[in-house]
Amino acid sequence: MDVLPDVLKPYLKIVFCGMAAGNRSAKLKAYYSGFANKFWKALFDSGLTRYQLSTRDYEQLPDYGIGLTDLIKDKAGNDSELSATFEDIQKLYEKIQYYQPTVLAFVGKKAAKIVLGQTLVDYGMQRETIGQTKIFVLPSTATTADRFFDMSYWEELARITRGGQISDNDGTMGFIDVLQQKAKGKSVDVRLDL
Repeated sequence: MDVLPDVLKPYLKIVFCGMAAGNRSAKLKAYYSGFANKFWKALFDSGLTRYQLSTRDYEQLPDYGIGLTDLIKDKAGNDSELSATFEDIQKLYEKIQYYQPTVLAFVGKKAAKIVLGQTLVDYGMQRETIGQTKIFVLPSTATTADRFFDMSYWEELARITRGGQISDNDGTMGFIDVLQQKAKGKSVDVRLDL
C-alpha cells in the first residue's frame, strides 16, 4: 500500500519525484510536510504557483500543471535510510511513460542517481529522458540538505516549463548542452525567447 497517493494526470508540465515520503509527511498524509521543508516556498518563489500553497494543498497542484510521486511508494523515512528496488524503478518508469509529463523533476540527487543508474549526477537538465519526458534534478528541499539548496535551479525549471526556448546566441549549443553548462556553474551567453 502506498504511503502517499500519487498526484498524477496525463500531460502535466512537471512531475516532482522524491525518494520517499518523509516520516512527518507519512504521519500527516501530505507531501513535503517536514518542519521547515522549502518545497512549497520554492514552488511559489520560482513562479511555478501563483499563490503560496502549503502541504495540505497538495491535491490542487494539477491545477498548476504539477504532479507528485516518489520513487519508493510503500515506505517512509529519510533518504539515507532507504534503498529502492528494481521494481520501484520499473514502476516509476511505467508511470512516467503512461502520464507523459513534460519534465520529471527529482527533488534531490539520490532518487535521480538510482533511476539514471549513475553515481554522479549534476543539478539541472539531464541528457537522459523517459520517452519524451525530460529529466531535471533539483536540490533537496529538506532541512537536512540546506547547505546544497540553490533556488536558481528552481527558477530555471520554471523558465523551461513556461514554454520558453533557451538558446545560445550563435546557435552552436543545443538546449540540453546550455543547461548542462549552466548547471556546472559555467558562464554561457544565452537568450530566453518567450
